[in-house]
Amino acid sequence: MEHMTVSFHRKESADMSDVSQLLVEAMANLDETAIIRYAQEMLSAGCSAEEIQRSLNKGVEYVGDYFEKGEYFIADLMVSGTFYRAVLDMLPKTEPSASRQGKILIGVVEMDLHDIGKDIVVTSLRAKGYQVVDLGFNVSTDTFIAAVLKERPQILLLSGMMAASRSFMKQTIDKLTEIGLRDDLYIIVGGGCVQPSSRVLLGADASARELQDTLDYCDTFLKDKQD
Repeated sequence: MEHMTVSFHRKESADMSDVSQLLVEAMANLDETAIIRYAQEMLSAGCSAEEIQRSLNKGVEYVGDYFEKGEYFIADLMVSGTFYRAVLDMLPKTEPSASRQGKILIGVVEMDLHDIGKDIVVTSLRAKGYQVVDLGFNVSTDTFIAAVLKERPQILLLSGMMAASRSFMKQTIDKLTEIGLRDDLYIIVGGGCVQPSSRVLLGADASARELQDTLDYCDTFLKDKQD
């Protein structure tokens, strides 16, 4: 099944906002040559790594939409992740710093093996300079608890794609509450299994289906915590 390609109006003499849109389009259409070209153009023009990453994120959201409609497949999601990381490798590296204080713990919940989206989130957060502890996929509640006790993160990200993943998210949050660790954490539930109502139903602080929403929640919470 073919999807309708994303296309933006082009000016003959493109400014950086046009190039940014073209990068979104290239990522949405999984056009590797165009992705690298427009990312390099933005970088050469002095755009920040964060500006380039935001364009990539918008393109990835289109990829996710195509996947949900059955127009893209798992292999396409994997390819988008490969292209995403290739661009991030081109960008100046950002080390954890005072402006990005805070530790983030992330994992895909038990019985769920879908880690492509989680990997992109991890890559994105590290590119922004955050310290991220990645527990991988099929992570049990006990493993999350042990990692929270060991790492003492400010943010816990629980990821999942399957409907059944929501029950494991709630199980983990309930256990954290039971042993007195919940109040010290800002918990985000994310992935294809969550809805806006999931925040309340699962006892989380935020729910996010889109990559950029996840990044924005982390930025806002950690900035407010420092202020």
